[in-house]
Amino acid sequence: MTCIMFFWENFGPTHVDRCDAVARAMPRKAILGIELNPASTTYGWTPETGQHFTKRTLRSDQSRWGALRTAFELVRVSVSSGARHVFLCHYNEPSVQIAAMLMRLLRKRVYLLLDSKFDDRPRSIWREALKAVWIWPYVGAIVGSRRSRQYLSFLGLSNARIENYYDTISVERIRGAAGVPPAPAGVDFHDRHFTIVSRLVAKKNLFVAVDAFALYVSRTNHPRRLRIFGDGGLDQELRDHVRELNLTEFVTFEGFQQTDVVSQALGSTLVLIQSSSEEQFGFAIVEALAMGVPVIVSDNCGARDEFVRSGVNGFVVQPDNVEGIAFFLGRLASDQLLWERLSAGTAAFAAEADAVSFAQSVGRLTASA
Repeated sequence: MTCIMFFWENFGPTHVDRCDAVARAMPRKAILGIELNPASTTYGWTPETGQHFTKRTLRSDQSRWGALRTAFELVRVSVSSGARHVFLCHYNEPSVQIAAMLMRLLRKRVYLLLDSKFDDRPRSIWREALKAVWIWPYVGAIVGSRRSRQYLSFLGLSNARIENYYDTISVERIRGAAGVPPAPAGVDFHDRHFTIVSRLVAKKNLFVAVDAFALYVSRTNHPRRLRIFGDGGLDQELRDHVRELNLTEFVTFEGFQQTDVVSQALGSTLVLIQSSSEEQFGFAIVEALAMGVPVIVSDNCGARDEFVRSGVNGFVVQPDNVEGIAFFLGRLASDQLLWERLSAGTAAFAAEADAVSFAQSVGRLTASA
C-alpha cells in the first residue's frame, strides 16, 4: 500500500481535519502524520489524533534536538514507512531543508506546504535569491492563497505544480461543535455579538480593532458586546487600553479556548473581526464562514484571496483603517437585511474552505507523479 506522509511541528485540530480528509478520499493509501513535538510551542490546543490516519510523534517530550538529528529522524520515518510522497511544512527550518534534500536524493516525491506571501514583510533580494535555491528539493506544493502561489512561482516553482487549499478545515467539525445551525438561522440577529479570535501579539493589530470598536460604541445607543478569544504577550496592555477607553462593560477577554468553545461562540457571532497587519492566512476567517458569519478582515490576510469578497460575505479593509472598520461594524449591527444577505453569501465559500478541497489537491499532485 502506497504511503503518503505529512509533517507539521505539532498536530492541532486543522491538521487532523486535513489528514482525515485525505484518508477518506484515498482509502487505498496509508496516510501517516508526523509531528515533531507532543505539544505546540505556539498554541495551547489539546493534542489531536484523528480517526482515519496514523499519527506519530518524533519527540516524546519538549527536549531540544539539533537540526541534523531532527532531519535524520524525519528521513528515517519516511524510509521505514515506505512513504512515496512526503508533504513538509516549515521549509525555512534547516532541519526540514536537510530532510527534504535527503528525501529527494532517495527518490521520494517531496512537496511544500506553504502559506507565506511576498507582502508578509520587507524582502531582501539576496535572501529571496537564496530561497530560490532552497526550494529545489520540492516537486510541488499546496499553498494557502493566491498570493502564496504567486510568491512560490516567483521563487521558481512551476505554477503547474502548485495547488490551492492548504489552509482548510472540517466544516462538519465546526458546525457540530457549535451546537446551533449556521447563520442566518440559529441565534437571533439581535442577540449576537462581535468576535475576535487571535493570538494577542503585535502583528494581529488588535489595538486598531479595539479603537474601531470604541468608535462604533460612541455612535450607537445600544452597542453589542465584543468577545476576544486568545492569549499572548499583549494581554495586559490590551486590557489596560480597553479600560482607558471606558469599554470594560462591552469587552470580554475570554483567553485561549479550545476549538469547541470557539465554535460555540461563532454560533452566536454577528461579525468576526480580523484586522492583522501581518497574516499569512487567518484560520478564524474560514471557521467563521463555516458558521455563516460575515467577516471584516484586513487586506493583509491571506484568506481574503480565495474566501472573502467585499459586499458578498463581508468586507475587506486596510489594517490601519479604524474609521472603515467602525463604519462596517455599525452597518452590520443595525441593518439586519444586509447582515442576512452577507451571511447567506458565506455558503459557497465555506464549502470551498472544507478540508475536502485539500484532499483533492493532494490527489492531483500525487496522481501526476
